[in-house]
Amino acid sequence: MDGLSPPLLLLAVASHSFEVEADTIDLPSSHSLHQRPSSTQIAQGTPRSPGTHSNKPTMPPHYRDPWAAREAWRKHPIFTNRFYIRNMFPGLGLGAAAFGIYLAVDMLTHPSNLDKIREDAHKQLANQGAILRG
Repeated sequence: MDGLSPPLLLLAVASHSFEVEADTIDLPSSHSLHQRPSSTQIAQGTPRSPGTHSNKPTMPPHYRDPWAAREAWRKHPIFTNRFYIRNMFPGLGLGAAAFGIYLAVDMLTHPSNLDKIREDAHKQLANQGAILRG
């Protein structure tokens, strides 16, 4: 125990064993270099026996556009037609709502306005007729 370095000493004490053993991997003699584990097997940590061969490619063959990063802005939500139409008149909705509230308040507080306007219109027509006849 005196010959162990501090990290190995902590490892030995933590595992309640004073023997340090190295993990070894035994490869069979038929192991060849062209049978490498796939990227998914490396990521998942699954061992691959050297005698098995997978026909599945490690990455699907597809076209990778080198300009995709520079063209990504075209598909951004800000540049869609829906965004343009919704934001074409930014204050139209609030303005229409305010005008509707104004009309409702005006009609409730002054219900005789329409009658007065009709009376004025009839008077003007009568005056116009009198001027033309006269």
